Amino acid sequence: MYRQKIKGLLDLGERCSFNEQCSTRYAQCLGNQCQCISGTLRRHQQCVTVQQCPLGDAPLENGYPLICDRNTLKCPEGNYCLFAQFTDSRGFCCPTMKVNCPVGSPLSYGCASCPWETHHCFTYSIGTHQQSMCCPNDCPRAMPIRHGDKCYAIVGHLNHCSVDEQCLSVQNSVCLSITTNETTKICQCPINHILIDGICQKVSKLGGECEKDSDCFIGSNTVCRNGYCKCGEGFMPESIPLNWKNEKKTAFSIEHCIAEPTCPSIHGLITIEHYEDCSTKSGCSEGKFCHQWFEDPLKERNYSLCCPIPNVRDYEEICGKFGMKMLLTNELDIQQPQQNAQPFRCMLPTFHRGIESGATATAKFIFENSSTICPLDSACIFNPFGIQEGICCRYEQKRRIGPHRKSAAKATIEKSQIFFPSSSSSSSVSASTSSVSASLKESFSGKINGLFRFPFKKF
Repeated sequence: MYRQKIKGLLDLGERCSFNEQCSTRYAQCLGNQCQCISGTLRRHQQCVTVQQCPLGDAPLENGYPLICDRNTLKCPEGNYCLFAQFTDSRGFCCPTMKVNCPVGSPLSYGCASCPWETHHCFTYSIGTHQQSMCCPNDCPRAMPIRHGDKCYAIVGHLNHCSVDEQCLSVQNSVCLSITTNETTKICQCPINHILIDGICQKVSKLGGECEKDSDCFIGSNTVCRNGYCKCGEGFMPESIPLNWKNEKKTAFSIEHCIAEPTCPSIHGLITIEHYEDCSTKSGCSEGKFCHQWFEDPLKERNYSLCCPIPNVRDYEEICGKFGMKMLLTNELDIQQPQQNAQPFRCMLPTFHRGIESGATATAKFIFENSSTICPLDSACIFNPFGIQEGICCRYEQKRRIGPHRKSAAKATIEKSQIFFPSSSSSSSVSASTSSVSASLKESFSGKINGLFRFPFKKF
């Protein structure tokens, strides 16, 4: 069907239905008639082209564009030979496009040998024609910082600088004078900032402005609340030392928070609102002992207060929490008077390592002194009133153990070490009491920074 339509080719001026019927170059079917397209002129049965250059006007010869040949490509200086169609053997001369750098003159056309320290490759496109030029930089590559009409190099932290933009090696750093009177500047963190992991981070102290918790100074025990650094839960502003006026002539600056004063009890730490301070003195009033509740690493100060000395009933309640009975020293020594009876104290064991022997595994615990080990039928229970010190408790009703099981239930004491066989019944009891004891001990962790040993209170 298509072949039948194009079988009869038409000349200029003949009626047509589609473009393929018009056989003359640069002719199309326009208004159902074969006509020359815009940009050409009809001359008899031809469409004569009107040569035009992409930029500028073609040089003329006898009133017509200067013709050039593909083989010679001869055109006047400053012109090149342009072909209307790629297959044409003859073209016409057009002026060469004038190429400029954004600033200055090109060092070369093309960028193969462009010196990168002082120049850069500038590329432009016109239609399908693309051209590259080696154009000058405003600043040398070694000095890429532009500030005003000056060029500056990037500067490392704590090195000399002139403007803030040079301090790129550390985030948020700025160019500041070393002292207020010096003109020499270095890249450093701004005021109220410190260098942390390669970033200058804000470190507002107590009462300073903040946006998030990390803005508050690390170690100051403060959090960001409503735009200001305030004491966190369980903390209060540091107190003024009692002898401050004797040491300093300036006002005391409260910069961070310390833990609220607490005393240990069998029910946990108890916050004390009004307390007797024993941080700078020795001894307390009757019935109390000096207890250190907080150690301040920033100011290298220790805070202590006078806490009530526990009595026998307090220790009895500790053992009672495990369904056990407190072991008194006079139970082991019948010659000791009843009024001198005190809890049998012990050092809490610490897990050292596991020992496997065949199918039986044993846990090994180390004691500082074998004399602080509880008797065989009792266990060392944590108490909140001593440093790594517990009290010995035993079950009120002991189960009878046959002769054939005594060897398995008996703990072996050798060279200040105790071994608890994991398969024995006594091991299960020890594990149970150790688990509850660890839970009780954990409730006192956190704010306890050094508990002092104290005399036992009789009742």
